[in-house]
Amino acid sequence: MDQTIYEATLEQFNSRKKAGSLSQLYEHLERRFKMKLSQNSVMKLERVAYRLPYVHFKHASNLVFPFEFLDSMEQGAKERLLCDLARELSGTIIKPNEVFSFWKNVKNPKKYKESWDNPASLKVRGTNPIISQMTNLIYWMVLHSPMVVVERHRHEFDLYPDAQRVRPFGTGATCVYNLYDLKFQNGTSSVFQLYFEVKKGRLYGELRSLMTPTASYVVYEERSEIQRNLLGEFIRHNVIYRRTENLGFKRDKVDYINENHALIVYDLNGREQIVGEHTT
Repeated sequence: MDQTIYEATLEQFNSRKKAGSLSQLYEHLERRFKMKLSQNSVMKLERVAYRLPYVHFKHASNLVFPFEFLDSMEQGAKERLLCDLARELSGTIIKPNEVFSFWKNVKNPKKYKESWDNPASLKVRGTNPIISQMTNLIYWMVLHSPMVVVERHRHEFDLYPDAQRVRPFGTGATCVYNLYDLKFQNGTSSVFQLYFEVKKGRLYGELRSLMTPTASYVVYEERSEIQRNLLGEFIRHNVIYRRTENLGFKRDKVDYINENHALIVYDLNGREQIVGEHTT
């Protein structure tokens, strides 16, 4: 993917976001108020130094992706902050009926706001690649568990082509301090634990528990399509489902997870098929 085309497309997207309407401002203020109220209803969870015995699900991702176009100094800054964030969250215990809130369990949320000291890697205004990478990983692990997602917000943009994607599009979660959180509840009788580690240029995550898993999970997408809107922009759509198989009874269950709509901010270059256009 050409960096010049990529950054020009992002600049167009950022300009459109900056020119938001007054109604968007009111919506922003309302969400901040609701966020403050919701944070008062959740507690910071306990962290322990030891790991629970059973790995329920695990996943790993690269610390730096080619589409970010970071120089060596920016890469180092991103890795240091991801290491800090991993240490802050690793070992967190989620007991029965407890709710995990991402922002409630981060020690210093303002450290990871948009105004952190590596602005060159903030390719899309209002986002933070460090927070997104961690919350994407947490959400993906929780989808492979019996825990229930209480709050999740989808990304408004599609940053990179599928050739660099290892999870289905739309299986991430965006978090913005004082606006969007990621919350999930442990409605089981077992205890779960989040474990993270950064090594050899990768972020590793494990969802561990006190009991062996009783089900396996497959998360997949359907109704994937790209449409062109009236502004000539390309919008990506899909629906995420999860198939759960009970390991004891071999019974499958399919659940609707979420629906995603995102502005594509990279050059398609003929690699994607447009299945429809909005003409009205």
